[in-house]
Amino acid sequence: MGVEVSGRGRDTGVAWGVAAVLCIGTVLYAWLGHPTATDRAVFGRPGSLAVLVVALLAAVAGLVVAAARQGPSAGLRRGVAIPVAVVAVGVIVVAAGSLLAPKHATDFVAGVLLLAGAVAMEVVAVRVGRRRLPRG
Repeated sequence: MGVEVSGRGRDTGVAWGVAAVLCIGTVLYAWLGHPTATDRAVFGRPGSLAVLVVALLAAVAGLVVAAARQGPSAGLRRGVAIPVAVVAVGVIVVAAGSLLAPKHATDFVAGVLLLAGAVAMEVVAVRVGRRRLPRG
């Protein structure tokens, strides 16, 4: 019940991890290239960029643990899953700011991408946190 015994769940975690990295990385790249894009960001420019950088690092960490062939220890799984889930909440806050108070249409698109990335991070956190490999 909820215990993974095949590689199928690992592939699911990897796919969602790639989605998280692509969504958040795209917005981060756009925001770094256009300083005015973060004029009205929830945490201001430095704070919002910091949230996205930390989220990108957390998503990559979750992706690596989800892709690991050897069974990571329970401590490592929790040590990655919990921060990924918590950082995803910060991304949701930044996404909500872009969605609820868009200055331009691109703000809305960034908000949708960030929201999709945050959902993908939460899925990765759940997959990594519950991951079990077969014995033997």
